[in-house]
Amino acid sequence: VGSARDITREKRVELERRILSQAVDQAAESIIITDKQGTIEYVNPAFTKISGFTAEEALGANPRILKSGNQTAEYYERLWATITAGKVWQSALVDRRKDGSLYPALMSVAPIYDDEKNISHYVGIQQDMTENKLLEKKFRQAQKMESLGVLVSGIAHDFNNMLSGIIGNVYLAKRKVSSIPDAVTKIENIETLSYRAADMIKQLMTYARQGAIEKKPFDIISFANEVSK
Repeated sequence: VGSARDITREKRVELERRILSQAVDQAAESIIITDKQGTIEYVNPAFTKISGFTAEEALGANPRILKSGNQTAEYYERLWATITAGKVWQSALVDRRKDGSLYPALMSVAPIYDDEKNISHYVGIQQDMTENKLLEKKFRQAQKMESLGVLVSGIAHDFNNMLSGIIGNVYLAKRKVSSIPDAVTKIENIETLSYRAADMIKQLMTYARQGAIEKKPFDIISFANEVSK
C-alpha cells in the first residue's frame, strides 16, 4: 500500500512539473531564471521572441544584455538590494533588444528559495508593453480628434454665417462695379476663395468626426492659377 501511494505521489508530482514546465514555455511573458549571482540559467521562448536573443546567447550571460541606458545605476542598485533582501521588485522600464531597438516593459523579479529557505535563484518576468503603448497612442489620438470635432462644431456655425455675409456683400459689390472688368475679376476671386473656405470647414468637420470623405480628381493647373491670383 505504501509503495502504491509513493508511486501515485510521484506521478502527481511529475504531472505538476510537466504542467508547470509547459506553462512557462507557453507563457507570453518573457521569463528569465538566474542563479544567486545573476547568471542566466534559463529563458523561455517568449524571451527570445521579445528580446531577439536566443537561449544559447542568453545562457551564461547576465540580464544586463538587455540594458538600454534608460535606467540609472541607482535603479539597478535598488533592484538588487530589494531582491537580495528577499522581496519582490516590480517596475516599468525600457530595455533593448538584440537589434538595438528599445521596448517598454513591465517587470517583476522575485527570489527563489531552496529547502533550507536560502535564496538560490531569481526569476524575472517581463511583459512587453509595446502594443499597449500603441493602443494608448491611438486612444490619445482619438481623444484629440474628438476634441477637434467639438471645437469645429462650435465655431463652424458662426464661421459659416460670417462667410455668408462676405459672399452676400461680394455679390452686391460685383453688381456695383460690373462696368469695371478688373474689379469684377478680383471680386470673383474673393467669392471663389469664400466658397473654398466654406468647403474647407465642411471637410474639416467630416475629418474630425471620422465620416466618409469623398475623393475626386481636380484640375491642379486651374487651382494653381487661382492661388497665384
